[in-house]
Amino acid sequence: MYLLVVDGSNPDAASREGIPSGCAIVFVLFGLVFVLAGVRWIGPALQAAKGEGIRGTLTIETRNCRKGCDWSGEFVSSDGRLRVADVHTDDLNHKTQVGDRVAVLYVGDKAYAPEGSTEWLGWVVAMLVGVAIMGWMIWVWRFSGRS
Repeated sequence: MYLLVVDGSNPDAASREGIPSGCAIVFVLFGLVFVLAGVRWIGPALQAAKGEGIRGTLTIETRNCRKGCDWSGEFVSSDGRLRVADVHTDDLNHKTQVGDRVAVLYVGDKAYAPEGSTEWLGWVVAMLVGVAIMGWMIWVWRFSGRS
């Protein structure tokens, strides 16, 4: 079974590309991954954006920079009652180095900048991209002239 993509600028055009159904399913699943990742991570990111979470410090133990930087280390709450090893963040100043102690918010197993985070915007975009991919593929399937 094939899905057909019709050139929308000329609906009577003879050129149609067949898309295998398996490929369509992969696209839908790919979009679903974006949506589910966004659903999983937008909650903690929104909490951090509102300044909610456990305040404390993160002692940087590792720093990895490629296109952006991410850090990990031990989190200790401000009152000293909570200690969590191997907490990750990508929400710090790029000048932060191994050995630095930085103030953070701990939310959902991740550290965020204490002044609030804009990471939730990225998760909204990811979910919208996922919905667009799924919607496009379903539209193609629905209106492709399949028999």
